[in-house]
Amino acid sequence: MRKIFNLIILVVLTAQGVLGQVLPDKNWDGVNMLFSDEFNTPLSNFRPNYVDAPNRKWRAYFQELGCGLITDNGGQVYQRSQCRFSPLEGTGLFRIVCDYAGHEIQQSEVEYPTTTCGIPDSIFYYSGAIETRKRIQYGYIEMRCKLPIHKEAFPAFWLWGAQNNHVNDNYYEEIDIFEWTRKVEGVYTSDSIDAVGRRYYAGIWCNPHHGTYLPDSSDTTNHGAQYVGNSMIHVPDNGPLLNDWNVFGCEWSPGFVRWFLNGKLQNTYAMHDTIPQHPMTLKINYTIKKNALVFDPVTQMPDWQDGDEMVIDYVRVYKLKRDCKSIAYITTLSALQNFNFSLKKEIHICPNTHLSITSGQGDTFRATQKIRLKNVTIPQGSKVSFIMQDCSHAEAIVD
Repeated sequence: MRKIFNLIILVVLTAQGVLGQVLPDKNWDGVNMLFSDEFNTPLSNFRPNYVDAPNRKWRAYFQELGCGLITDNGGQVYQRSQCRFSPLEGTGLFRIVCDYAGHEIQQSEVEYPTTTCGIPDSIFYYSGAIETRKRIQYGYIEMRCKLPIHKEAFPAFWLWGAQNNHVNDNYYEEIDIFEWTRKVEGVYTSDSIDAVGRRYYAGIWCNPHHGTYLPDSSDTTNHGAQYVGNSMIHVPDNGPLLNDWNVFGCEWSPGFVRWFLNGKLQNTYAMHDTIPQHPMTLKINYTIKKNALVFDPVTQMPDWQDGDEMVIDYVRVYKLKRDCKSIAYITTLSALQNFNFSLKKEIHICPNTHLSITSGQGDTFRATQKIRLKNVTIPQGSKVSFIMQDCSHAEAIVD
């Protein structure tokens, strides 16, 4: 088995993230992106039905769900009509709108891509979900958006690979860039925006034993997916609430996954055996969590009888700039300031006279074989990263 090595060194991350500078470092190619949608053109990326077309970026349902429209633990049905473009607002916005139906939704009230579907009990909401038609493998994935934050809200931005990944049906793989806006773990009772608008979950679900999230009843060891690298991420007190504009990002590579909020690192996971290695579908959805709803014992109606939306400015997937045969030598402050950031074979920061990488430079140096420092000081308060990674595992979009 080929050994995949990985080393990440982070030096004193103290600087505040800046919303306008959302990429975590300069090695990402901001021009030749793997995938991008600025949502500038109305209905440019869906067909007005459930028939996929090669020139479209998204489908307005989840292909793995029953009918593509209903989640097991959600109180909503996903509908294409709840996925709405607003191109006249600024540079273009996309909205996933949740509406309360006012009654328990019946099958005759729902659009389906097939006619073989049934709708479960206690579905009271219409909402939306989209997923990319093509799959992504590795890269830096980000979305700028505003989230709903009431106690039943379960918005999600995630990567999924499982039974339909066309690579290996024996694996379930999922990376959650964000999911669930909530107060604190296990608490769903606060209606205060200030209380619930500062926390969300991010992590990895993996099942190396079979291609399902839930345990396999035929498997005597009863394996289900395990949650690894998980973190409850806290929005800083001086930062925007989750229902304001934020940029959520995730760097996915074979050896590590890193999560970012507004360009600032929040969490890192580097256990290779449980990091997804296959192409995955990028998904965005707004679920109403059924087990967070309170139902009136007499009327059997839910306590939340309202509607709101998830507003998206853009979705982008970046690839690394690669110069993997080059050996870079940085011997002066000017060379450091003008360094051509990309994944190198070797990087040597070895000035003839002492060099201080000051707090004004928050850079990431990436190499495949060696990073060498000599006559260098990194003062307290600086933000500098050194990452070793493989050049051969390049980012890709696949069918």
